[in-house]
Amino acid sequence: MNAKDQQELYFIKQELQGIIRELEGIASGIQSDFKGIGNEKCATRINQIADQYRYVKQKLNHIDISKVSDRG
Repeated sequence: MNAKDQQELYFIKQELQGIIRELEGIASGIQSDFKGIGNEKCATRINQIADQYRYVKQKLNHIDISKVSDRG
């Protein structure tokens, strides 16, 4: 994996972390601002989606870039 690819992987992980933070903020806002109208189910679902992004980011964090080649 060349330096450009490593940088791109870094930016992808940064973007995923930003999405996760946004989803957490949305879930928190729904949880506190919309009490009594299904807020818990909605916030839980948003957190489940954030969990999926966390899973993807975790997988990307565990890529051994020394074993990744530029071959197609």
